[in-house]
Amino acid sequence: MASNKLNCASHGEQPCAYVCQHIFKSLQTGKACGYYWSRDDEHQINAWCTSCDDYLERHGGEWDEKTGKFAQIKLLCEGCALAAAELNGIEITG
Repeated sequence: MASNKLNCASHGEQPCAYVCQHIFKSLQTGKACGYYWSRDDEHQINAWCTSCDDYLERHGGEWDEKTGKFAQIKLLCEGCALAAAELNGIEITG
């Protein structure tokens, strides 16, 4: 389990998760935008949308300053990241 945690108004104390600005906004709009994800070495969810994935692929497939600027990564709790995954039809287990 991730060592970094935060206290979410909706989910209580949760591990941190990192998502692109578009996934972050999708939680407000309720509109799916795609959901690509992985867990990092600390077991934290890192997720990005279809638009960010397309941009990433067009710019060499690596996260760097340029692709990071496009994604504008936001901090969420894992519960919120899982809710965003569900909004996009993705089930994350483990």
